[in-house]
Amino acid sequence: MQEATNALRHAVDLAPTDERNYLDLAALCIDHNAPEIGLEVLDTGLRNVPNSARLLTIRGAILANMGKTEAAQKDFEEASRAQPDSFYGTIGLSVLLAENERLAEAEILLRKRLRNAPHDAVLNYLFADVLLRQGALPGTPAFREARRALDLSVREQPGFAKSHVALGRLYLKAGEADSAVRELQIAVRQDPRSPTALSQLMLALRKLGRTGEAGAVAAQLNELLTSQRKEEVERNRIHVSKSDGVGGH
Repeated sequence: MQEATNALRHAVDLAPTDERNYLDLAALCIDHNAPEIGLEVLDTGLRNVPNSARLLTIRGAILANMGKTEAAQKDFEEASRAQPDSFYGTIGLSVLLAENERLAEAEILLRKRLRNAPHDAVLNYLFADVLLRQGALPGTPAFREARRALDLSVREQPGFAKSHVALGRLYLKAGEADSAVRELQIAVRQDPRSPTALSQLMLALRKLGRTGEAGAVAAQLNELLTSQRKEEVERNRIHVSKSDGVGGH
């Protein structure tokens, strides 16, 4: 990581007003479980690139993950004001609201944004997710609305794995296991490291009595989870080593 960090810091020194360098460096910090350093990077970026919607949104996401909800909401709202035509702040704020069970507020926010951008794949995915998390059941208007939103999302952005996963889960809920398998297989091809896609595909295959295929997916899921646990242990080890090094100076 140190070599990459040095290269990115050099890029920042050469082009201090290029927000991409701060985004790349912050992403590297997040990947290596160093959110505090990521925040320092983004604070510096926002001093050099004031009112950057992208930098504000990433900082808000880090703050949200650290449990600093009010500060995160402030950054998301500021990002929306800084760049009203973009969806950076809206997406961040809607996710934050949903994660804090403020689903009705998230729905209102997303409905408002969708009036201006009815074909946006990400907004439609988030909107459907909020409706389903509020308990939309098969046969209800909310469920049909969620289905339309996800159909539109995968049509507008076929490579968006999360929408395929959500649509697969929706089909499972509706008792349409064949359609669920189709969508979830697409999702797994697009994102083979998605535990949700794999677990839902396993369930759908079992519902269809395709136990052999379900077993193969279960093995793939187990292998993925084992790998992710090892990666998490390694990230924590690196983070602890860095902390010890800082404390030793």
